[in-house]
Amino acid sequence: MKNSCRVGICGYFGFGKNLLNGQTVKTKIVAETLQEKLGMEQVRLLDFAKGAKNLLLLPFRLLALLHVCRNVIILPAQNSLRFFVPVLALLNVF
Repeated sequence: MKNSCRVGICGYFGFGKNLLNGQTVKTKIVAETLQEKLGMEQVRLLDFAKGAKNLLLLPFRLLALLHVCRNVIILPAQNSLRFFVPVLALLNVF
């Protein structure tokens, strides 16, 4: 199942919430544009906005995304940048 999608997008989507801040809008626009160009099945999304419960599962979800997708785009908010970039870099080595 390696490389079953072309692009994985990690960002603050705020699924289930009606968020209209700049970070969320930018992330959703990038995802929608890629889904239009490549097709829905070629783009996987990973939402950073699920709260504390998500923090425990996030490294595993990131690892799965790196395993399944050929390319991964990260669009973290400024506060998330210090955490997600080192984790993704570490996971990408393995």
